[in-house]
Amino acid sequence: MKKDHSLIIALYICFAMLLLFGCSREESQHESLIIKPVEEVFVIDIPESDEEELSIHEDEEPETSRVSTGTAYILEFPQLTGTYSGLGVNLAEINPANYEVINREVMEVMGMAPWYVAYLAGVRFYQEGNFQSSITEFNRAINLNSDFTNSYVYRGNAQRRMGNLARAIDDYNRALVLNNSYAEVYNYRGFVHAQRGDYHLAIDDYTQAIYHNNDYADAYFNRAHAHSIMGNWDLSIADYTQVIRLEPDNAIAYNRRGNAWFDRGDRENAALDYEAADSILNRFP
Repeated sequence: MKKDHSLIIALYICFAMLLLFGCSREESQHESLIIKPVEEVFVIDIPESDEEELSIHEDEEPETSRVSTGTAYILEFPQLTGTYSGLGVNLAEINPANYEVINREVMEVMGMAPWYVAYLAGVRFYQEGNFQSSITEFNRAINLNSDFTNSYVYRGNAQRRMGNLARAIDDYNRALVLNNSYAEVYNYRGFVHAQRGDYHLAIDDYTQAIYHNNDYADAYFNRAHAHSIMGNWDLSIADYTQVIRLEPDNAIAYNRRGNAWFDRGDRENAALDYEAADSILNRFP
C-alpha cells in the first residue's frame, strides 16, 4: 500500500515537472517576439548663424526660421526595441527615428517606398548638417515622387544652408505650387528674401505666413525685424507685441520692441521693455 502511494506521488511530481518545463519553454519562445514601444528624447542640434532659430516638429515638417537666437528645440520620437524574427533584424536599426546606417534593402522589405526611403535619408543627413548629401537624397526622392511637398521644402532649406539662395527660393516656389497654404514655406521664403536684402518681398511672404497661421510667432518676429530695418517703427512694434502675446517669456522680443520704441523716440516705453527683458533673463538664467 505504501509502495502504491509513493508511486502515485512520484508520478504526480514527474507530471508537474513536465508541465512546468513545457510552460517555461513556451514563454521563452514567445519572449523573443515581444516588441515594446518606448519613448526616447532626441536633441536635434543643427549649427546655424546667430540670427536664426530652429524648431523641428513631430509631424516631420522642417525647421522654422527666425531672425533670433540659435537654439534648437527637443523632438520626441516613438521608438521600437526588440528583434523582428521574420527578417532577423533589430528594429532599432530600421526605425526612421534613429537609424544610423541607411539600409535601403531592409527598409524597402519592410514596406517603405523607395522615394520615402530616400526622403528619410535626406532628413537624416540634413539633421546631421551634411547638407550636400541631404540634397542628393532629396533629388532621388523627387525623381521617384515629384508630388511630395516636404522633399522640396527640406531641399530648399538645405540649399539655403549652403548659401544657394536662388535654388532655395525655387524649391520653396515648387512646394507652394503643391500646397499654397503651407505657412512655414512662406516664412522660409521670406527669410531668404530678407537675406538677399529684398525686404518688401520678405514682408509680403511673412504676411502670407500669418494669413495662413494667425498665431505664427516666428513670422511675426521676422516681419517685425524687416519692418525695423525699413524704419517702420509702428509696424515693427505691433508685430513684436504679437510675438509677446504668443510668447510672454520671449526676452528677445521685449528687447527688440524696446529698440523700436527707442528709435521711434519713446524712451519711456523703451525702458519698460528693457526692464521686462532683463526680468525674464533673470528668471531664466
